[in-house]
Amino acid sequence: MLELLGLGKNPAELYRAVLADPGLTVEELVDTLRWPADQVRSALDECVRLSLIRPSWEPPGTLRPVPPDVGLQALLARQEAEILERQRQMTNVRVEVSRLAAPRAGR
Repeated sequence: MLELLGLGKNPAELYRAVLADPGLTVEELVDTLRWPADQVRSALDECVRLSLIRPSWEPPGTLRPVPPDVGLQALLARQEAEILERQRQMTNVRVEVSRLAAPRAGR
């Protein structure tokens, strides 16, 4: 379901793992998820890009999840804004179609 927010399957699973056990290192995530390191890093990069996970300085090298009520709400708001923009564009297209069809209706 989180795919609708732009979060792929692997990043979603990694985010859930970090939510369940905050403070994991990348190496611990490799062990926990039983994924290759490059797969963990790719999913982690996506979570960081989407502002769902951030590096922690205490202790260094660990990861901290952004709480879902903050991080996922931001993704939800972004998706809703994109939908509203798409609806606005479709309204403009509908008006243009009506303009093009109007002269033909009189024939």
